[in-house]
Amino acid sequence: MTEKRPGRFQRAWRKVLVAAMVLAVVAPFWLVYRMGTRRSAAIAAAGRDDPNWRLDDLLAHREAVADADNGAIPVAEAAAKLPDPWPPAPTPQQAAGGLALQEAFDRATKAEGPERPDDETLAVLRAELAARGDALAVAREVARFARGRSELVVPPNVLETKYEAAHAARRVARLLQADAIVAACDGRPDDALASCRAMLGVGRAIGDQPGLIPQLVRGAVDRSAVHTILATLAWGEPSADALAKAQRDVLAALAAPIERYALRGERALSFAMFERATADPNVFRGEKDDGEPVSRILLPIWAPFMAWQQVLVLESSNELAAIVERPTPEWLAVVEAWRARMKAREASRVGRITGLFALLLAPTSDSAFDAWMSRRAYLGAAAVLLAAERQRLATGEWPATVAEIDSEILPDPPRDPYTGGPFRMRLADGRLRVYSLGTNLKDEGGDYDLKAWRDKIGRDDVGACAFAPELRGRPAVANDPDDPER
Repeated sequence: MTEKRPGRFQRAWRKVLVAAMVLAVVAPFWLVYRMGTRRSAAIAAAGRDDPNWRLDDLLAHREAVADADNGAIPVAEAAAKLPDPWPPAPTPQQAAGGLALQEAFDRATKAEGPERPDDETLAVLRAELAARGDALAVAREVARFARGRSELVVPPNVLETKYEAAHAARRVARLLQADAIVAACDGRPDDALASCRAMLGVGRAIGDQPGLIPQLVRGAVDRSAVHTILATLAWGEPSADALAKAQRDVLAALAAPIERYALRGERALSFAMFERATADPNVFRGEKDDGEPVSRILLPIWAPFMAWQQVLVLESSNELAAIVERPTPEWLAVVEAWRARMKAREASRVGRITGLFALLLAPTSDSAFDAWMSRRAYLGAAAVLLAAERQRLATGEWPATVAEIDSEILPDPPRDPYTGGPFRMRLADGRLRVYSLGTNLKDEGGDYDLKAWRDKIGRDDVGACAFAPELRGRPAVANDPDDPER
């Protein structure tokens, strides 16, 4: 009897089945090999950038600061004397009984131009400063410290890291900002600039603490200090010596590599987070309601998934860390290319799943670059403006360009971070504007609109402005209850 041979359809399916079995055996090995090679390459790239890039090594090799030189110590001491938060949110009784401290602080810090805050606002701030005399006395001393360091404790779940030093710095900086505003409005512009310099000292006290959060706080404190320096100039006429000290400290803040501290720290923290999560998913999720440890259920899938996330995030972190080693005019173009790759991954169904955590972490780093570039432009323009004001005190006239500033007043002028060229200057209607061309690289005469800058359209000339002496320190305009801006 002749045995029936399998048909063509059956033979084809056998081949498919054999191929599938081979693929099922080979694919995991190939994926492990592929992940291993990319992981090794990413680790090598991080090591070339910083031999101490891993978290334990990064923390161990932070700058050593002796207690006598450590500005973080008086910042912590001043913060301990303040409520958390400061200014505190108003109670219902306070809100119904008149102007609350938080509202007064918001009004005063948002004041722009030569018009001083109103008397009611200043009275509330004066009363609070009198009550916080002990904290204020300690906080003012921070101006004399050039460095700072606070220890960073990273728990097993990296996401639960508490940046207490940065949080304390924010409170102390706000107290000093209120102090500077009151001093400027009371006709003590030199004292106001001294408190602004203490604010910059609070930023320095954060030091090289790794991670985006502390360095973004440091950048925000620097911007608040410069905003208050410019307000002081709008309301009065500080001495040449006070201006020189403020200019020196603004330039020092501008020179601090906060972007490097942030991105190297974020790389180390994220790598450690995924390393710990690969070994134990309970680092994130704890235990299920039925008491069954999550790791027993998910570990076969979780471990390789977390390991792959670690590779993708490390590759992305390396790219971002390398950007800040370039000249600043190149930053945004390279960041834009990085954004395009992230968007392409997000547009892919496979990419959204396999690159989940890389996509989740991307927006924070993305927006940080915009903040850092704007900060550099703002601080650089303010330093040039302070030098121009010093020259006006010496000669009676503002310079028309950065090149006209006496080299003894400004030996090494900062450059526009967007173009790499000098900051622009414009003198009109009793106002001197020093400005950067901003993201769109167009000269709009120093005009700036926050929404336009955020949307990257129109008026984005980030800069600083000073007023002619006869225009400074005008009385406050009466508040209009129907105007939400006042």
